Amino acid sequence: MSDAQIPHKPLLHPVLTLRKNAVKREATSGGKKESDIVVSRLQSQRAALSRQVSTLRATQRTLPKFSDQTLLVAEMFDDSFSFSKTPRDLFRGRDGTLLRGAATMSGYLVEIDVEGLDRLARTITEGGAVPTRCDISRVKAIRAYGESDIYRGRTEEALWSSAPEYERGRAFVIWLSPFRNPQARQALIETIEDLEKSNVMIPTSARMLLGPAARGDIVVSDPAPRQNSLAIAQREYRSVGHGRALVQIPSRAALRSIVVSGSVFRIDPVQPISLTSPGEGQEPRSLPASIASEPTVGVVDGGCTARRYEAAIAWRDPPFVNNGIAATRHGNQVASIVVHGHEWNNSLPLPELYCRIGIAQAIARSDAGVPPNPLGLISYLDSLMTRHPETRVWNLSWNEQYAADPVYVSLLGHELSILARKHNVLLVISAGNVSNTEGDRIAPPADAEAALVVGGRLFDGEGNPAGPCPESLPGHGPEYQLVPHVASFSPLRILGGVISHGTSFPTGLISALAAHTFHNLRDPVPDLVRALVVNRTDLDEYQNAMGWGTPSADDMPWNCAPGTVTLAFRAALRTGVRYYWEGIPIPRELIKRGKLSGHVSLTTVHRPLCNSEGGPSYIATRIGAAIQYPNIGGTFARLLGSKENEDTPELLARSEEFKWQPFRRDCRDFTKHGGIGFNGSSFRIYARLFSRNIEQFGYNSNSELPDIETIFLVTFSDGSGTTRLYNTMASSLGNFVESAVIDQDIVIEP
Repeated sequence: MSDAQIPHKPLLHPVLTLRKNAVKREATSGGKKESDIVVSRLQSQRAALSRQVSTLRATQRTLPKFSDQTLLVAEMFDDSFSFSKTPRDLFRGRDGTLLRGAATMSGYLVEIDVEGLDRLARTITEGGAVPTRCDISRVKAIRAYGESDIYRGRTEEALWSSAPEYERGRAFVIWLSPFRNPQARQALIETIEDLEKSNVMIPTSARMLLGPAARGDIVVSDPAPRQNSLAIAQREYRSVGHGRALVQIPSRAALRSIVVSGSVFRIDPVQPISLTSPGEGQEPRSLPASIASEPTVGVVDGGCTARRYEAAIAWRDPPFVNNGIAATRHGNQVASIVVHGHEWNNSLPLPELYCRIGIAQAIARSDAGVPPNPLGLISYLDSLMTRHPETRVWNLSWNEQYAADPVYVSLLGHELSILARKHNVLLVISAGNVSNTEGDRIAPPADAEAALVVGGRLFDGEGNPAGPCPESLPGHGPEYQLVPHVASFSPLRILGGVISHGTSFPTGLISALAAHTFHNLRDPVPDLVRALVVNRTDLDEYQNAMGWGTPSADDMPWNCAPGTVTLAFRAALRTGVRYYWEGIPIPRELIKRGKLSGHVSLTTVHRPLCNSEGGPSYIATRIGAAIQYPNIGGTFARLLGSKENEDTPELLARSEEFKWQPFRRDCRDFTKHGGIGFNGSSFRIYARLFSRNIEQFGYNSNSELPDIETIFLVTFSDGSGTTRLYNTMASSLGNFVESAVIDQDIVIEP
């Protein structure tokens, strides 16, 4: 074949890593001012709060107390939820009073010595300082943290009947009340021990912690005999003030005794896990010889027994559930999609991505009669991730059978996020299926903040992405969490040739894509991979059934599509500082008839501080970020993203602007209306870190918060489908950018 006959391989253009340092400017928010006092209700609230505290003083013998410490809730008016209005001056740490953070959607948790109620009453009646008067005018009510908070709108009967039966009772996860006072913690532990001795709560055994059955091999070695679920929780609680345990409760009366004791902050029924159904049929060709060099996805499912995939297995660890009860068929089918889903579905526009798999046999069949064991599963996965640090992507194609709570993050969602951050891995989790779930929103663990959550999406007659799959559960997650993030094809053809709807199998497709993204980046971290995958989707606005859409099959996340250029960078942000990355050139390709014209997207992902009780106000940090341009007035204006000075009411910003989300993405087409007038030669990127409820972490001021790692992705597009925009940006930035991709240099075409 002559050179002229050799097909031309298009030149790839890698995502560009931006190597600019930010200009930092102090951003002081100031303290509470006279103008922050709601004068119209100050006197009425002095009287109302004084009466409420007097009632608490009169009934203090009935309050749940631990070494004279009790928990209160300071409920807020709707106009008083911003960080600057936090009532820390009314509850300012004297006489055993400590503001702890959010307790309910309506207020803050207060840890107080009952003797401090007298001081609190005097402060409410007599306090004249501006910050104190501001707090009094903005606190709606002060009450004890009680049974209604623990039941969270559920009846005792509903809570009891929704829990699965274990050998000696129904199974619940208890969350110990979060006291910071060491004496209170010890007193609470003694109460838990008394409840255990009287068989009001029965801890799971060491074997039950590590696996749902005593049969089969268990990866994690058994702890000492006394280290049952409560013993482990007590040890953690004594150390850090947070503890969770899987317990059996023998009766409704026992359940009520636990709630009334005040020793638990939250109690959740253990939830069973649901899977999609299997089938039979033809198989595609055998695996290529190159499979041994492909990236690995850890598949946490029912195992893999299909012999055709032996060559693709990178590792297989001893199981969490044995062969007799494992959901093997589902595990085989998920494995088939992760390894070569594009071959099973060769009529769809899917990239040719092969993967190896690590086998974690951890999920039982729904008809196996095995009680769910979330804490044991977490322990098992922790050990697997420790032993396989080379496996950076983990596929979880299963969900609990109850939809996510509108406020509280699930135990699995919370604990899996902790594991993901601890081991620096990316969890790819299915959104859940309508037919197997009680409820109408995504199902845990799809509420894990550190995961990439996948929904299902139909395709049209030509195989292109269409509307949402009706079997796929939509968002949002707890507190308007923006999940799912992406969607991929459903139905899909899977091992056995069956066509199946649901989210298990599109999750496998996205896992393979994420694994190859890790494999191609020079300096990959999970949040960067998440951001890059979402950056390749086809929707400009989030849709609660499909997230930001389906990643492109033509342009891989680590490369720039024709007509686009993507800048990526990481930064450690602190509160009280405005950051500006200046000198981002305005390419001539984004100028039409003297105005800015084109498309831009900004994606930010940060590693948030999270509430250890799973919520409310679970996410305690957020990033305000924007792309700014030089306007004709000589200052910088917002092209898209956050305003530097926000004026949206807090509750509205949470529900409509999705303010407190660790994953944010904004897109704008600025070709409309003839473009945007400007006066200058460069964009700048703005960012600022904000926080809330920092008292729950033991911090007294924002200056004590650690640096928060944040990923930024900026993509510009001129709509041309050429390389000119990329060439101009790369050439203009010169040494301030480098290729984000292994073995792929920046090439500027003539």
